[in-house]
Amino acid sequence: MIHYPPSTIVDRPVPKAAFYRHLDLTPRLKQRFVDDVESIRWAAKLTSSTLNVAEGKAVQEIAVFEVTLKQEEVSDDVFVSIDKQMPRHTLFLLRHADRQLLLINFKEATNAERTDYKIIKTFRTPWQSADLSTLSLTGNDMDGIYEYLVGQVSGFGTHTAADTKSILELKNAIAQKEKQYKTLQAKVKREPQIRKQMEMFSELKALKTEINSMNETLNKLTDSNE
Repeated sequence: MIHYPPSTIVDRPVPKAAFYRHLDLTPRLKQRFVDDVESIRWAAKLTSSTLNVAEGKAVQEIAVFEVTLKQEEVSDDVFVSIDKQMPRHTLFLLRHADRQLLLINFKEATNAERTDYKIIKTFRTPWQSADLSTLSLTGNDMDGIYEYLVGQVSGFGTHTAADTKSILELKNAIAQKEKQYKTLQAKVKREPQIRKQMEMFSELKALKTEINSMNETLNKLTDSNE
């Protein structure tokens, strides 16, 4: 079980229709939501007042929703689409039978009024027994608490939001370089001319050096502040 501070507990059921009524969802996503979700409970409201911490510059409230699913295999796109339009940060605890997982959309506001958000990355923990699930609410302000929640779910550790974005950007860049490397390897095998093969081998070597350097930087980022 996950234990919330008494001051944060809401423990209120939310009708499925009310959950998405005012959101701009496609008919397909609405039907997916109806088909996949059994029930929703607003479990906790994490704010500076309910947690007795300082207000955040980017995060004012984190709503925790416990969602009972009809089956384990549920796509993230429903929760991404809903969360993108919510004017607050959100943590989902998904349940099925006696197992559960945590899902959080690492997001940031795209306007000063914080009425619109973009999802940078969706993280989820593995399914595990409800008795083994733990969650720590650590931080001096709401920004820090949110960053710590993202770190727990993503496995990145206690990084700042800026560090988490850097990690994600670097992971994407490495994936692109590795794709280039594999494409070039395939070209080498098809190239009949030795001279061109040697030129490609030089490119492969340079790419490999770049990938290794980027991975070293990534390891430093992920190893720090854990």
